[in-house]
Amino acid sequence: MDVTATQRRAQENLHPIELTLRCIAFEHEPKLTIQFKGHELKRHYYPDFRVMDEIIVELKANRALHPIDEAQTINAMKCAHHEVGLLINFGELSLNWKRFVV
Repeated sequence: MDVTATQRRAQENLHPIELTLRCIAFEHEPKLTIQFKGHELKRHYYPDFRVMDEIIVELKANRALHPIDEAQTINAMKCAHHEVGLLINFGELSLNWKRFVV
């Protein structure tokens, strides 16, 4: 099942509404500082969500998850200095998700 860019944008708008309705604390696309060997870089990283100030959430709409998607989630967790992350894919026939702990 392919998800078009238009469908993806519509879904991105639905998730903050659902989290708000369920009274779940979250930040949508928080600006995360990237550091390299103790130096703050001028570039920033924006994960899809930070939930309850502890969990990084990356959303995908692909036919399948790929190692690059997992690497992106782990990198976001490291940027945010968070130990837990979720990678959620809505593009498969049934919901697919992975939990990461670093």
